[in-house]
This record gives sequence, structure tokens and C-alpha cells, in this order.
Amino acid sequence: MTFTEYDKFVQATGKKKPDDEGWGRGNRPVINVSWNDANAYTKWLSK
Repeated sequence: MTFTEYDKFVQATGKKKPDDEGWGRGNRPVINVSWNDANAYTKWLSK
């Protein structure tokens, strides 16, 4: 998933945005996301 996709989830759920370590966001693959956060994202996406 990309930062753009994950940031939509963050905005909809009020979760904290993961740090991009200064590499940039947009269409780059999301980093610094826990397994639990990724799992919550997939559940949110499936709705």
C-alpha cells in the first residue's frame, strides 16, 4: 500500500500518520506501520 492510500485510512479513522523518515509520501510504499495497523487497514478497506 502507498502513503496516499494509507493516509486516507488515517483520515477516516483518526489514527496517527506513520513517519516517512523524510523520504516523502505520495505513491511511495508506506513504512513504519505495525502489523496491527496493517491489519486494521485491510479490515477498513474491505468495508
